[in-house]
Amino acid sequence: MTDETDIAGKASVEVAADKGVAANLMHEPVSIGTWVGVWALGLLNLIPLIGFILYMAALAFIAFGGKVNLSLQNWAKAMLIISAVVILLLILLLCGVFSLGVFESMINQVFYEIDY
Repeated sequence: MTDETDIAGKASVEVAADKGVAANLMHEPVSIGTWVGVWALGLLNLIPLIGFILYMAALAFIAFGGKVNLSLQNWAKAMLIISAVVILLLILLLCGVFSLGVFESMINQVFYEIDY
């Protein structure tokens, strides 16, 4: 009976130690190599349209995904918030430009008032 108790006790200590190591890794400083990788992830934005979608998906995975360093999670959440604000401002700007007819007057000026 004591052998089974010892084995169960050792197993629970090992599981607790593994959880402690995982928790410690979440709070470790992020290495320079990881930050370079995160910067390289931003290069996805160079691919038209698809790159932005992939970048946002990667940010969402880092922010809300599995076991990722806490600093990286906070950075990804901040980048998602900033991206959402920028997208909202661009949509509002485009709506304003189209509603004022500024875009239409620019098109008319370029295409219809050309002297030949």
